[in-house]
Amino acid sequence: MRRVIAGILLSGLCAAAASARAPTFDELPTVKAIQDQAGVKIEEARRAAAEAQKDPKKELIDSYSNGTASIFAWKGIVDVLKGDSEQIAYRQAAADAIRQRFQNVAPSDTRMDKLKREIAQSILKLLNDKDRQVRIWAHGVLVVFWPGRAQAIGYNPEAANARERYDAYKGWQKFLSGR
Repeated sequence: MRRVIAGILLSGLCAAAASARAPTFDELPTVKAIQDQAGVKIEEARRAAAEAQKDPKKELIDSYSNGTASIFAWKGIVDVLKGDSEQIAYRQAAADAIRQRFQNVAPSDTRMDKLKREIAQSILKLLNDKDRQVRIWAHGVLVVFWPGRAQAIGYNPEAANARERYDAYKGWQKFLSGR
């Protein structure tokens, strides 16, 4: 009985193999089609690798610095500048981006003055930061915004002791509040 079942199965497999036919020449893909498919897959892999390498913080800073982002989109830049856990290079680039963006803004532009005050109020506490470099960056932004006021306050972030930092902080706070 086993031989009969094995014979039936074997004959069925042979019949299935005999009914399978080789593809015709028209059904085979051309070399050009195979190369095109491979090119598409390689390009997709390159795009995926490029997307994986993109750094959103660097793109944010670069777009603000070169003017492709709105001048009113400053909150993300200030967050990078204020972030203690951020890389130093990002924090410096954020301060540089703010300075570059506002370097050519007319001092008489009231709409920009309001925006500069908002930014200054958000970074004002950085004048008391324990990191000297962060104090220099924050002071650099304020100097670009109001060079005359910065001279009047007379703050040197590199040589300032705790009392001078506090006095400068209070002077800027008074100026920004409009008193």
